[in-house]
Amino acid sequence: MRKISSVIFLLFVVNISFAQSWLDIGLKGGYGYGILNNANIWDDTKYNHRLNGSGFFGGKLGLNFNENHEITVDFIYGNFKQGFQYDLDLPKLDSNATFTPTEEHNSEITFTTMDIILMYRHNKDGRYVEIGPRISLISNSKRTDDYYTEEFNQNYFNSYIYGMTFGFGAYMMGTENFGITAGARLGFGFSDLISEEGKTINMPTLKAYDTYKGTFPVTLQLVFEANLDFAYLAKAQCGRRKLLTF
Repeated sequence: MRKISSVIFLLFVVNISFAQSWLDIGLKGGYGYGILNNANIWDDTKYNHRLNGSGFFGGKLGLNFNENHEITVDFIYGNFKQGFQYDLDLPKLDSNATFTPTEEHNSEITFTTMDIILMYRHNKDGRYVEIGPRISLISNSKRTDDYYTEEFNQNYFNSYIYGMTFGFGAYMMGTENFGITAGARLGFGFSDLISEEGKTINMPTLKAYDTYKGTFPVTLQLVFEANLDFAYLAKAQCGRRKLLTF
């Protein structure tokens, strides 16, 4: 994470001496799907992920060094949902039976995220790609289940996790100082969602496995963004930089 931030900062230092720079602000929103990546669950044939979509919205502040290079800070508020369908083993009615009877149940994990994302964006020919680290603040977490009735404690999840976001998109319409873009973003969690307290009760499934494996949120989202260029950083004749606003 530190290395990635250092690279982005280096790009900032190198490009600050380029031609005229400007600031922009933006509003963004969209819809996407999330999944909890846990190696134990993927290997468990009795547990199946169920896709649940959710929306998000937020804003950004960007510093454009020139037409191609930009650093942005995004603030994104949204919800994460992950459903599971699982088979619960039942006691054998006959000790000589060759199979174990099962019963189908459903559970769902939801929480709210506030993502703070530092992105490097490369713009060219009306298209862009972007990448950067993020921190996700976790709140309003909950687990519901149609079989287990234990009360959920929000301390079972960590209050924040680190991750990485990668995106791409294209310009759709606009004017000289205003534009609308559409794109997609893929997000990966790098730190475990489950806290030390949550590990003691075998979150997120409440099922004990031979070894503990971490749980990392992954998201795939469609994102729409409206940008407004509102200030130029231009060099005055005396050599100082001054801020010009529209």
